[in-house]
Amino acid sequence: MILRSSRFAFAIVLALTRPATAYAQGTPADSQAILSLIQAHAIAWNHGDAKAAAAVMAPAAVWITSSGTVLHGRTEIERAHREWLAADSAAGGSTHAHPVETIQIRFLRPDVAVADLSSQFISRPKAGAPSPPPDTTFLFIVLTKDRGVWRISQLRNTVAQSR
Repeated sequence: MILRSSRFAFAIVLALTRPATAYAQGTPADSQAILSLIQAHAIAWNHGDAKAAAAVMAPAAVWITSSGTVLHGRTEIERAHREWLAADSAAGGSTHAHPVETIQIRFLRPDVAVADLSSQFISRPKAGAPSPPPDTTFLFIVLTKDRGVWRISQLRNTVAQSR
């Protein structure tokens, strides 16, 4: 009996100390909600709507820009979007896109996911000039689901390296 109990205890310890190799599975509805949230940000930018662009963020979200500036909270993120949109408009405007084929979502828990994706700004060409290539950055975002609603809790923007 002692040998059997020892084997059982060993099996439990082994199971509890072994690193998990599988990630949580999100539902198709969760994946679609996250994709829609990401696209909602681009749509808001394209409509010049700083409030809607920031609405995808959790109230206490953190946004780290490609230059390293750290923005804390939805209010500060909205203010930054107002400034960015004004500067973009003054420069002639751009279209913002998150190409769906670049979005990779991984669920860490049913209520926590991370996503890697490209973020593109496509400048409007000057009269008679060819379209410039898009400015591309890479985003790493942490998303959390609270009361059934997904929001971005953390975002890090990284400039794409020239090759």
